[in-house]
Amino acid sequence: MQLNQLYDTTIADTQRELAIRVLVIPARSVADQAVLTSPTDLMNRLELDESQRFDSGPYLSGVLAALLVEKYSDQARKRVQGVVEGRQASVFGNEDPELLAFADQVSSQALVPFETSPLGPHSLADIGKMVSQFGPGTMIGVVAAGHTPLVLITVPVGIVLCGAAAGVARALYTGLQYRILKLMGLPQGTIDSVVNAAQPTAKARSAGA
Repeated sequence: MQLNQLYDTTIADTQRELAIRVLVIPARSVADQAVLTSPTDLMNRLELDESQRFDSGPYLSGVLAALLVEKYSDQARKRVQGVVEGRQASVFGNEDPELLAFADQVSSQALVPFETSPLGPHSLADIGKMVSQFGPGTMIGVVAAGHTPLVLITVPVGIVLCGAAAGVARALYTGLQYRILKLMGLPQGTIDSVVNAAQPTAKARSAGA
């Protein structure tokens, strides 16, 4: 018997409409271990389009802020490009300063369950730094799941996908959840039951809103 696991964490500001959702697939839960050292293969499996790679240290919080502001990948790409080029002040000049403060806290605080040795809370920034520690076969960057921008971090010990909570939910609903469960090697019947159960619930909630 093998137990595979997906960590799903939502981090939200209780005073503002700001929320980031983080999905973590530990290495032990990936059926084909080869994808853990091949970002291109991983993105193909999850049907993600690469948009912009970046260095975790100085840019991660700004990139997360961009994804909180922009719902669609084309617009997000422009903001992310400005962040990577060092134009963060102008990129967010008209936004609430608390946006950047929230993104900075989410990236810097140890809030994300990540399996190194042993399982424990890590910051997204620290997970991002593993890219340079492990070197070739790793990646941190912005990807598009359909039209939805997400941050992808992939290192040999695990995979992270994160972004605006609404955006992650939209990506999961439009096929990403199915592809993640396939990546984890779950039986087709289990995948179908999980995906089919989630979609009517989402539709009902949308209609109720």
